[in-house]
Amino acid sequence: VWQFSPAKRELQMSKTQVSEIQLGNLKVQGLSRAGTGTSLFLPEFKICFDVAQGWPFHYASKHFFITHSHMDHAGGIPYIISQRGLMNLPPAQFYMPEAMIEPMHEILKQWQKIEGHTYQYSLNPLPLADEVEVKPNYFVRSFKTQHRVDSQGYALIQRKKKLKPEYLNLCQQTLIDLKNSGTKIHDHIEEVEFAFTGDTKIEFLDMSPWVKESKVLFMEVTYFDEKRSIERARTWGHIHLDELLPRVSEIQSNHLVLTHISTKYSHSKAREILEKKVRSKADLERLHIF
Repeated sequence: VWQFSPAKRELQMSKTQVSEIQLGNLKVQGLSRAGTGTSLFLPEFKICFDVAQGWPFHYASKHFFITHSHMDHAGGIPYIISQRGLMNLPPAQFYMPEAMIEPMHEILKQWQKIEGHTYQYSLNPLPLADEVEVKPNYFVRSFKTQHRVDSQGYALIQRKKKLKPEYLNLCQQTLIDLKNSGTKIHDHIEEVEFAFTGDTKIEFLDMSPWVKESKVLFMEVTYFDEKRSIERARTWGHIHLDELLPRVSEIQSNHLVLTHISTKYSHSKAREILEKKVRSKADLERLHIF
């Protein structure tokens, strides 16, 4: 759990049940259980995706991206705002579907009344395909998902400049001269470093197909076997493992991380089912359970 040190004005992490996974150069910390709480924190970027009920490891975040309004994903917003105020941290920046903004303002108004304290915060709608810069050359972009309430996922995108092929063999001075003359010598490319769906049906793969190119994709898969049918999962706006497996080959991610696992399964049981159902060794190696 994250603990704030007033003396050092920084957050320190002590060992607890908060999960941590290293995927290439990307570190992800947090927790995710269906109906209990989901929140992911990327410490390098100081950004958080969903906030569960509000946890101390959230306080280090500069930006909070909320996928939808259910309590196990968004219930901690008032708590985080209140705690950051007590610590004299800068006002929190929250981004969420537009439909959440007015109801959340009303909720926060009541909490301010109850606590007898005025909060400093900012709630920002993030329309689909809009972006927020979180670090030089890194942006978070929203994308369409489908749940029982208004929902959206988020992707962390890096923008790079790449020298055009026709200029690769030119010397540095020639490149400088071309650039000064107004010639565009670079192509601008985007790489999707990370994506998080929040709760959604499998249709998000078709609504936002570019997300399948994410190097790391955290996606909801709530049910793994006959304890819940595909139809039941879909009724509640969730994904069943049996819906995902036929489409794994479409997903180009180096790491595909399954989140929001039902409490009906222990981590070991979910992994056991996964290993029985996934026949491709290569796919199994890139599938993880968070």
